[in-house]
Amino acid sequence: MNDLQTQFSLRFKAVAAVIIILTFALGLAAVATIIQTNRLIDIGQQREGKARAYSLAQTCELPLAVGDRFELQRRIEPFSRAEHVLFIGIYDDRDRLVESFVRDPASWQRYVDGSSADSSSFFVVSNPVSLSAPGDDLGIAAINSTDEHMFNTALRNAGTGQIIGKVIVGVSRAPARNAQLAQTRTTLGIFLLAAMVGSALVFLIVGHWIQRLNNLIMASDRITRGDLGVAVDDPGHDEISQLARAYEQMRQTIQQRDQEAREFSDTLQTQVHERTCELEKTVFKAEAANRAKSEFLANMSHELRTPLHGILSFAAFGVKKVNDVDKSKLFYYFDKIQHSGNTLLRLLNDLLDLAKLESGKMDFVFQENDANLLIQMVVDEFRSMLSEKNIAVEFESPPTASLFEADSGRFLQVVRNLMSNAVKFSPDSTSIQITIDYAPTVLRVRIRDRGPGIPADEIETIFDKFIQSSMTKTGAGGTGLGLSICREIIAAHSGKIWAENIADGGSVFVVELPVKMPNDPGAPGIEAAQYG
Repeated sequence: MNDLQTQFSLRFKAVAAVIIILTFALGLAAVATIIQTNRLIDIGQQREGKARAYSLAQTCELPLAVGDRFELQRRIEPFSRAEHVLFIGIYDDRDRLVESFVRDPASWQRYVDGSSADSSSFFVVSNPVSLSAPGDDLGIAAINSTDEHMFNTALRNAGTGQIIGKVIVGVSRAPARNAQLAQTRTTLGIFLLAAMVGSALVFLIVGHWIQRLNNLIMASDRITRGDLGVAVDDPGHDEISQLARAYEQMRQTIQQRDQEAREFSDTLQTQVHERTCELEKTVFKAEAANRAKSEFLANMSHELRTPLHGILSFAAFGVKKVNDVDKSKLFYYFDKIQHSGNTLLRLLNDLLDLAKLESGKMDFVFQENDANLLIQMVVDEFRSMLSEKNIAVEFESPPTASLFEADSGRFLQVVRNLMSNAVKFSPDSTSIQITIDYAPTVLRVRIRDRGPGIPADEIETIFDKFIQSSMTKTGAGGTGLGLSICREIIAAHSGKIWAENIADGGSVFVVELPVKMPNDPGAPGIEAAQYG
């Protein structure tokens, strides 16, 4: 009971102390806010009055100079709409009133009678302008000590700088004083609200302290009964937090070994799972590589056997019938032997080229070439094949030369391979589209066919060694080496090559090469290129 009374006593003492400190601090803040508000209102009125007088002087200068009173009235009218403007007066160079606006006759009369001498209650920016002794162009004075202030400025001839008159503007401080009063009421209201909120916060904070103690008491009671599953989280640096940390340390010490055992078990299971996944991936890759190699060898055996069989067959025909056939028939046999031999030679050259490219022993001679001429050369070479299938070639090139540094022979080899694939997969009576995009730093060549396209899961793998597209495996022919060789050649030129499927049918192969070779051939050179 005594402990409970002590707790409540501490709570009320803390609340009282905080309320006193909060009241004092907020009172000072309220007073400072009111003083600062008054000062800002006075400064704002000065700036507004000066700006209004100066603006009025500018707009009335020409009408006053020519003596147009009607125009002066028209130009005064917008300024007279402000409710805090008491009067406006415009005088000529002889200090005679030319035009005026009077909202408050009493205030105007005080100005006319000369009651504006007392300016001690207002910050005087400068003395009023006197035509006989010119000073600053803009002055301010108080008409009386409370609510009225007068601003005046001289009117000067824009050409000669001679004073031709002056403008007087009288304003009322009543609207600003009303705003000040409303601001004061708002400040006092905020002060009272803050005091109430502060008191409520004190009650909540003290109640929070007592709740923290109750949590520790309950946790200690559960520890005495052997329940170690409840943790008390009480961050801080006071005595209650220290007691909570001591409780946590005691509880964690008991549970540490069990926790370490569980973590070790979880870690071991994770490692076993990761190693199993890695092993499965390795086995899958090995099996895939083995299948790819078997498929490649089978296809390569077929490709090598076909021309070799042709050579042997036609050679045997020639040997048997050398004395029985005429020269035209023998020429036919020799032509077939030569064709099969060239086919076999191309296959062997592809194998040798791929081996050299992968080992880095392929020699390149980089010189400046015109891509337009090289590609046109390949198109002309394929005229016969194109005419057999009635395939048209649409070649779009820039109007000027597309100069770039490359090994022309290897570049032609890439274009021939891509062109051969396009002809091979294009249906009869279709077209092949070739375009060249030439930028200051990059050359891009696109070869598009109207064929069946490339299966989505083969877009990346068709450039790998021993990998052939399923379209080739189904009867279009080929060893699967051509695109691998193309990729190695383009990489040696610091370029890129890839394939895309077209939505309306067919596929496109894209080759990107730097216009100027980097110092290190084979290094990336077109990652940041921009096309115009």
